[in-house]
Amino acid sequence: MEDKARLASQINATFPVAVVSAERQMLRDGRTASGKLKPNKLMYLISNTRGNVIELKKRRGDYVKKGDVIAKLDDTPLQNQLSLAEASLEKMEKDKSRMENLLEGEAVTKRQVEDIQLGRKKAETNVSVLEENIDKTSIKSPMSGHLSMLFIEQGSFVGGGMKIAEIVDVSRLKLVVRVSEEVVVKLKKGQKVKVKVDVFPEEEFNAAISLIAVKADYGGKYQIEITLSGMKNLPLKAGMFARAYFGGEERKALVIPRKAIIGSIQYPKVYVIKEGKANLRNLQTGFHDSEKVEVTKGLEEGEQVVVNGQINLTEGTKVVIFEKPQLKNGSPGN
Repeated sequence: MEDKARLASQINATFPVAVVSAERQMLRDGRTASGKLKPNKLMYLISNTRGNVIELKKRRGDYVKKGDVIAKLDDTPLQNQLSLAEASLEKMEKDKSRMENLLEGEAVTKRQVEDIQLGRKKAETNVSVLEENIDKTSIKSPMSGHLSMLFIEQGSFVGGGMKIAEIVDVSRLKLVVRVSEEVVVKLKKGQKVKVKVDVFPEEEFNAAISLIAVKADYGGKYQIEITLSGMKNLPLKAGMFARAYFGGEERKALVIPRKAIIGSIQYPKVYVIKEGKANLRNLQTGFHDSEKVEVTKGLEEGEQVVVNGQINLTEGTKVVIFEKPQLKNGSPGN
């Protein structure tokens, strides 16, 4: 048993690790933020009249232009009222002419003529209002876009204030993301941004910041609205997941992989290999993302840091290097 324990102690005295050399690379210290694509415009069409739907001119998914009729309501009662109002207006016109002729011969008073003129104006206004209400029975699109939702069918009764349809304009798309206060102070309206969409990982889209929130939300983040352009005829859809890259100045920096860091990025430490032993080192860092960390203090170029096998190490542990991966050049924002 003593021999076995001594043998186990000898075997475990040295641990295999994978290392990588800290090296200087061209780094763009930008930030990334993710969100979902949203349509350029989204509008709910609300009815401002009432009646039964006698005809649907458009269906869900159809493209409509501004002013296109989506549905037609029954206007028969209004047409009947209009006929009576037009007849009344015609009578008032004749009465007005007759009274004006009688006024010249002093057969009527001026007040009687004024009453007839007032009645004629009321009849004229009544005709105008009915014509306007009849026009409203043709429910028209207030903007160009696609009918993403249609809430009525032929035969449905539509009341005033009722939701008729949802119209979406995807001729341009917007990406809405949330960023921290450290990032928002470096952004400005009109700033150029690069956007990548998960379903097209090889494509990069040009975009610009169109809106920066003036106050933080309940999570302490600021909402940023980014408008995409040059979509390269790809079938992008609202709701797709995308990432925005807020690029900074390109510069040369000492970089190590993120997976070399032990603990949190707020208090970073790494194991550095010196003369076959692991030495725990405190670092000061700058820019970082999901793959890389910039080292500003605590490490020299060319020093080897452990990226795999840290769990077995303590200060002074003997190690053997079994793998030396290469650090990738560039950054996600490039």
